[in-house]
Amino acid sequence: MECKWVSGVIVDMSRLDGCRFLIQLKDSSFIEPINLSEEYRLNQKSVCFQYKLKPEVPSICMKGKIAEVLNIK
Repeated sequence: MECKWVSGVIVDMSRLDGCRFLIQLKDSSFIEPINLSEEYRLNQKSVCFQYKLKPEVPSICMKGKIAEVLNIK
């Protein structure tokens, strides 16, 4: 299982069709979390998280890579 620890910023992208809260990484790319906890759905909140990419899950938003958040703080 491939896992990564990274830092990012929660971004509210709900103005785009099919998007909700995404995590923007330092390189300006995005992760589309499929299971972001309600407590982290805060625009511009800095987080450190561990995730697993889920390429088999289709994206409606199509703004970033789909991932399951394994740990977040």
